[in-house]
Amino acid sequence: MDYGKSATRKIIEDMAPYKPTIICGLAYGIDIQALITILQYDLQTIAFMGSSVDKIYPSAHASVAKDMCFTGGLASEYLPGSTMHQITSLKEID
Repeated sequence: MDYGKSATRKIIEDMAPYKPTIICGLAYGIDIQALITILQYDLQTIAFMGSSVDKIYPSAHASVAKDMCFTGGLASEYLPGSTMHQITSLKEID
């Protein structure tokens, strides 16, 4: 496991006793590591997606997205059925 994923896991483990709601993405790398760890600690989470909620991207993360619906949810600025978009900057979600 690389440093970024390891550090992400450690940060979430340290925050877990405080029961925070964590907002992140659903992308590869740190995002998916965060979500897996969040679910292991039964914390609330919201994933802000760069696609509509009916088109999980990346599709490899569909099972994690489904599990999240029990402890949080998915958010998108795009209507269901929209073509896929990518968030190019965190400033876009301000």
